[in-house]
Amino acid sequence: MQFLLGDMNWRIDQSYESAVYLANQNKLADLRPHDQLLKYKSQKPLINRFKEGPLLFKPTFKYDEDCDVYDSGKKMRVPSWTDRILYKPDQCLLKYYNRREHRFSDHRPVLAIFECEVKNTNQELKAKIQLQSLQQIQESIITRGLVKTNTASMIQVDHSNLNNNKLQY
Repeated sequence: MQFLLGDMNWRIDQSYESAVYLANQNKLADLRPHDQLLKYKSQKPLINRFKEGPLLFKPTFKYDEDCDVYDSGKKMRVPSWTDRILYKPDQCLLKYYNRREHRFSDHRPVLAIFECEVKNTNQELKAKIQLQSLQQIQESIITRGLVKTNTASMIQVDHSNLNNNKLQY
């Protein structure tokens, strides 16, 4: 399974005023042709091997602090789909792709849910990775002071989505 994800910094080639207007009017079909990543993918076969879900949500960047207003500061950065999740389609089936409406950043996070077939599972390695992941989570929670040391051992990883060799995450 191969994924490319994060703040990729691709922008929309439009003026600030035009992009804000189109985004606020939910005229996303008029914004998509100006998306730099979509243009780039059509020219570069290597990145074109990766697919992305449809951009049916408003641009994820750049918002004023703790509100739903696109950048109204001095820079007035053009709203853009900078936050992306790309994947190899022959390895996974995309079930959901959208942005979340959290306001803890000047970005809106993007969420994707995939269904992937797991061909072979090394149970010993899986158990080792699960234990290491749980220990890292516990250490992170303790370090941040979110729980006391003796309660961190009660944290469990839920593996209930692993059945019939299909993993949904």
